[in-house]
Amino acid sequence: MKPTKVCLILGILAAGHANAEEARLTRVLLSQGGVAYYEFAAMADAQGKLFLDAPRSQLDDILKSLVVLGSKARVASVRLPGDAPLSVAFGSLPLNESAFQSLPDLLRALKGEMVTVSGGREATGRIVAVDPVVGGDTSAVLTLQGETGLIRLPMAEVQGMQLADAALNAAVTKALDAFQEARGEGMRRLDITLDGARGQTALAYVAAAPLWKSTYRLTLEGGSGALQGWAVLENYSGHDWHGVEVTLSSGNPAAFHQALYQAYFVNRPEVPVEMFERILPPVDTGAMAEAMAAPAPMDASRLATTQVQSSAKRGAPLAQISEEPTQILFKLGSNISLANGQTLTLPIVAGNVPAKLVTYLAMYEDRPLAAVQVENRGQTALPPGVATIYDASKGAVGYLGDARLGMVPAGEDRLLAFAGDPKIKIDRREDASRSVTSAKIANGVLTVVETQYYTKAVDVALPKGEARTFVVDLPASDNWKLVAPGKGVRKIKDGYRITKSFAAGEKGAVEARFAEDMSRHFALLETDASQLAVYVQGGDLSPAMQAALAEVVKRKEAAAAAKRRVAEATEQLQAAEQDEDRARQNLTAVGADALRQRYLDKLVEAEAAVDKLKLEQQSANDALRAAEANLREYIKNLKIG
Repeated sequence: MKPTKVCLILGILAAGHANAEEARLTRVLLSQGGVAYYEFAAMADAQGKLFLDAPRSQLDDILKSLVVLGSKARVASVRLPGDAPLSVAFGSLPLNESAFQSLPDLLRALKGEMVTVSGGREATGRIVAVDPVVGGDTSAVLTLQGETGLIRLPMAEVQGMQLADAALNAAVTKALDAFQEARGEGMRRLDITLDGARGQTALAYVAAAPLWKSTYRLTLEGGSGALQGWAVLENYSGHDWHGVEVTLSSGNPAAFHQALYQAYFVNRPEVPVEMFERILPPVDTGAMAEAMAAPAPMDASRLATTQVQSSAKRGAPLAQISEEPTQILFKLGSNISLANGQTLTLPIVAGNVPAKLVTYLAMYEDRPLAAVQVENRGQTALPPGVATIYDASKGAVGYLGDARLGMVPAGEDRLLAFAGDPKIKIDRREDASRSVTSAKIANGVLTVVETQYYTKAVDVALPKGEARTFVVDLPASDNWKLVAPGKGVRKIKDGYRITKSFAAGEKGAVEARFAEDMSRHFALLETDASQLAVYVQGGDLSPAMQAALAEVVKRKEAAAAAKRRVAEATEQLQAAEQDEDRARQNLTAVGADALRQRYLDKLVEAEAAVDKLKLEQQSANDALRAAEANLREYIKNLKIG
């Protein structure tokens, strides 16, 4: 019989344990990567056994990540109810699922079995049938074969039934267990056996969890702002938290889900039974084993720890912050009690930060935004979150808007855009120009270095009576070099950020000029004269280079003219040779006719024309060779720059 109700991993289990203790949740690490680390304390019995109740939704992750903490113990095995469908559970039973729809259905499925029924009267016998009474009575009737004959009992009077076959009675009980285990997404009990652990121990696993959210309150006053960061978290662990140590992780770890609690079957092709042919399988030579290297230990010296103090409760830390290479950890200042399914929000950081109101124009956007520029002068990064901006500079606190704050590493600043700034009028413009920076000729190759200039600008008009600090993101290629401005500019992704202050009512521009050097190479012999003429006429070259290129153009044009004359002479010669062939054919055709002399004269004229054109073709070829040699010789000896 195939096992259908249990799932075994990591070993073979011993018998049940009466003194095993349920694991108790003691520590939680919530990650913004959508997973949580749960740590439990438990007391293993003398056989190293304990149990853990976990939600059905966490079983895949538990089977993937369950560990026992401590060097002297390890998980030997875990037993839990399987996730097989009812059809699999009933595959090993003499009954099917439909038999449990009603008592009449169960009795029909047990036809032939010995039973004792009780109720209106008690009767013992083998089940013959369960059928309705003929004549319209819809009440089912049970028919038994007793020692003295058939017994008919209305099902409405049957209040109890006992099977005579103990094995069959156990099968019914097993079927009911299968129904119970397959019902709902409730808690499942894991029976855990530890190897090398007795008494107090700790277990841990990683499972899916709602990511915790960070929010900020920034209250502006003068040139600074009071920043307070809060965390919003949920307890969806399936366990109530009672004095649990909670740590919040702001990072993006790689986390995977695999349906390990689900049974998989490989589809195999069906082949006919071999009746006559026989096959000889090849001899297996085995597989090559490959050793796995052990992972390197983590360098604990890379951790940097600091504490952020609460301004509301002097000296009491909101959270202990640890920054690691891939994440930021916020260990909450006190243990947390939170019922399963509830939400909690609490502050994790607080302090003053430099804050400045600006007008911000994002890259490729045409709508200015009101923003506040804040700087993180702390020792650790700030996690991303939504920020609510308030203004207390005029006494009464006013709401300005909401902003999105990305990850802010220590020492960096960010712009928090919280509203539109419709009073600002802007207009984007662009321009481009090109000039030759240098040129040289060597080994028959002209090398020209050109500088392409790009101008990106935003024209700004401010309202009367209002000054602004304007921050503009301008796009720029990575190949461009910034020429101007020389200050108030920083490199950003795909461009530059320029900051410029404007007086009240001022009109001006935020402008940046970029340069890109490009080298172009021209083989003088192969390059068309028209391309070289562009540089001759451009006026950016030195007089010597300009004169040299003009001479190259002149000689290339001479060679091109000689080539055209050769083509013309060749075309004329081919036409004359065709005339000569026709005259010769006509002369042959007339024989001794009176026209013979006329065709003979035409043949003589055609032959003379062919001879003349051959001489002209030869002369044109000689002139072409001379022009090309003249060009090659000039280029060969040309060296400038």
